[in-house]
Amino acid sequence: MSGSIRITTLALAVLSLVLPSPGSAATVERPGDWCGTHPTLDSIVLAEHRFHERQRQRDRESRLRAQSGPLIQAAARPQVSQEGDVVVVVDDGSIIRPPNESDVSGKGFRMQFKKKKGYKITRKPGGVGGGLGERVSLGDDDSVRVPFEKGFKFKFFGKNYSAAYINSDGNITFGEGDNASTARDLGRTVAGPPRIMAYFVDLNPEQGGDVYVKFLGRGKMQVTWDRVPEFQQVGSGDPNTFSVILSRKGHLEFKFGEITQDEGIVGISPGGGGAVRLLDLSEDVPITVPEQAIAEVFGSERTVDETFLAQTYYQHYPDDVQQIALFYDFPLQLLGGGAVAYHFTTKNDVKGIGYKNFRTREIFDNSDSLGSDGVLEGFANMGYVLKYGKLGDLRGTLSNLGVFIHEIGHQWLTRIFFREGRSVNPDLQENGGHWSFVTDTDASFMQGNDIRDNGDGTFLTLPTPETFNDMDLYIMGFLPPGQVSDLFYVRGSSQPSRQLPEWDVSFRGERVDVSIDDVIREEGAREPSSDDSPKTTRIAMVLLVQEGQTPDRRAIDKVQEFVDKSRKEWSDQTGGVGSFDFSVAPN
Repeated sequence: MSGSIRITTLALAVLSLVLPSPGSAATVERPGDWCGTHPTLDSIVLAEHRFHERQRQRDRESRLRAQSGPLIQAAARPQVSQEGDVVVVVDDGSIIRPPNESDVSGKGFRMQFKKKKGYKITRKPGGVGGGLGERVSLGDDDSVRVPFEKGFKFKFFGKNYSAAYINSDGNITFGEGDNASTARDLGRTVAGPPRIMAYFVDLNPEQGGDVYVKFLGRGKMQVTWDRVPEFQQVGSGDPNTFSVILSRKGHLEFKFGEITQDEGIVGISPGGGGAVRLLDLSEDVPITVPEQAIAEVFGSERTVDETFLAQTYYQHYPDDVQQIALFYDFPLQLLGGGAVAYHFTTKNDVKGIGYKNFRTREIFDNSDSLGSDGVLEGFANMGYVLKYGKLGDLRGTLSNLGVFIHEIGHQWLTRIFFREGRSVNPDLQENGGHWSFVTDTDASFMQGNDIRDNGDGTFLTLPTPETFNDMDLYIMGFLPPGQVSDLFYVRGSSQPSRQLPEWDVSFRGERVDVSIDDVIREEGAREPSSDDSPKTTRIAMVLLVQEGQTPDRRAIDKVQEFVDKSRKEWSDQTGGVGSFDFSVAPN
């Protein structure tokens, strides 16, 4: 079953998403992906900003060429105002960017690896000819390991590979296959295994077409997806034809026949996180790019340049908030439809809370890219504000208000590992952001469940209201280690760790208790301690409005409701220790 099913109503009880109007569709990748937060998101946001900045520059140059006479019109700028605690930004076309629809049909590109320089990318003739080779049997969301011919090893990001995994969704991975049904997005390509994205999109060879492998001699291998359709819940999608040729020296050649999908990703990635360079293969080529993830992301949806929005905010307001929370007053999918909301971190100056497990540096500060001088720590994108109904209503086991609490909580949570004997165990959490489904978290805002140990090897999830547990409060700097109760997770369960909390689920497994001492042995003590950590988080609440539109009064009021109710909720859930400050004043 595919993970990119489009639906117009969310009958999924685990989400309970309130739609703004009968005609506004929503897209859900799968229940476990409602929060789009992941460890590589900040590097992706910055890469997207640089991509959009080049687009804006081309737009400006195009307008200048179109003007005549001595008068050059001044560029419009986003309009910024304030209603109560809500900063209202009316776009001028700079922040909300048009779709980048696929335009590679009939084209070709060569990525020539040059030692110490990276990849030289040039245009080549496109089209996919006959004689495609040996058919590879692939189903929907499937992967097959293909050994290379004797003597052929493919050099890719500093390693030599003697086999590759051909994945049904238009990509090749190394070291492990990828048959997941989660979002086919940039985060997955950057954080996953080393990968070649020939045309990464949700394809289904079961519904038509074929995948072929052909060894061309002289240390080359060609993989072709021939007339393979996009996954469809009913019937069959339109066919797509493309290929990629791998050379033993690390060179790659992409060839495209007919591409019918507006969405998809073309490029390469070393995997494991890190920097990414986004290109427009039609405009930026020829170009030489250092050895890193390189991609063009195609899509049919508009996107928001969050970095440019933050920079716009700082043109009007002082640099004195730790978080920016962005809401839209219009419907727009987040992360290609795979998320309801998400958060990315721009700065961390706290030791011992797990950042070292997912980044090259535990302490970092990238706030300057958004226009802050070391003050801004994170950015939450909550999406269309009117999709949140009554803030007390449940979205599965989490309330609408709890979604906001959850996203701000990502500044600190949840990334911790613990030491079990001589081994480091990451099983408390999944994906560097959320507690595992099988972790007893007392129904944390950050997922996991309140789990009852029945004492006979069976366990049951309980219908418990959302909260922060002791471990959450310690990591956030609100509770000393001596007051932190143990928690446990269930080893060997058949339940997937990456799953939204759900009540009344019974499963079997082995209980593993985890104490705060186990965590500190691996992560180190929290610095600053709860005695010295800041207790107030200043947040700018920003509402984005489309160009030429009047701000929706209902949207302004809904953001203000988040302000009023989350202030009390945050204080209650942190035992009165933590507080939110939403007061902002323009320069």
